[in-house]
Amino acid sequence: MKRETDLPPVPLGSEGVEDEVRRFESILAAEYERKKEECRLIRERALLHLSEMERESLRIAEDEWTGKEHALEAMEQDMKRHVERLLEGADACEDGSAQGLPVIDRMWRRLCGVDGS
Repeated sequence: MKRETDLPPVPLGSEGVEDEVRRFESILAAEYERKKEECRLIRERALLHLSEMERESLRIAEDEWTGKEHALEAMEQDMKRHVERLLEGADACEDGSAQGLPVIDRMWRRLCGVDGS
């Protein structure tokens, strides 16, 4: 395949040598500019792709964070219910109920994760 930069040989001492050199320089300059533009476009595409990846990473992180927030909210509600039961048990103890202490003990163990029952 013949390329534009493949020039026919010019005999030495010919007046056309300088013209051929200038022509070759202009071909090289045009090729350089074309390659420079190609590199610029490749760089722009890479930056755009990187931005898309960053957006996707941010979306994934936000989804994970939202999931964790919901889990914490649910855990907070569970803890509030357990504390309410614990307080009810404490109130029962103050009323003289014999059932109050085991309830408090059981709830405390569940809050601490010692007893799963």
